[in-house]
Amino acid sequence: PWTVYTFLADVDEIYTGRRREGIYAGAMTFSGKILRSIVVFSMGAILSFYGFQSKAHSQPESAVTAIAVVFCVGVIALALAAIVFSKQMKLDRKAHLVVLQEVARIKAGGKISDIAPDVRVIVEDLVGHRYEECWGNSKLFKDAAPAPAQTVVSH
Repeated sequence: PWTVYTFLADVDEIYTGRRREGIYAGAMTFSGKILRSIVVFSMGAILSFYGFQSKAHSQPESAVTAIAVVFCVGVIALALAAIVFSKQMKLDRKAHLVVLQEVARIKAGGKISDIAPDVRVIVEDLVGHRYEECWGNSKLFKDAAPAPAQTVVSH
């Protein structure tokens, strides 16, 4: 996930028209902390259930077996889950290059209506919305426009 998430801000920029790397970094950091706390809690519960004694110099066979099973089966299961989820992600090097080129085209003054058909397919597949809804043109962002700043003068 750490490899892919750095590219998500580019896809998000096409959809929202804004750079929001900080939001993604914060979400990944928060998610990582939550997941690590769940893992630590689960490991403690499993080891406790199988008789692990924290102050003992040697552990019962059931605790040693539980540790081995959790680390072997747990790591394999999580690796398989990561493979399954990463296969569903359609953002690869080629698609990311297309995204970067499209962002550069629009920033250079290109029109949304001038999108190439092959680029449209890639962008719509990544974003999950029609291209016409990209660049902040979605109904989702129409109502969320920030209010203009007001100057307050005090005497």
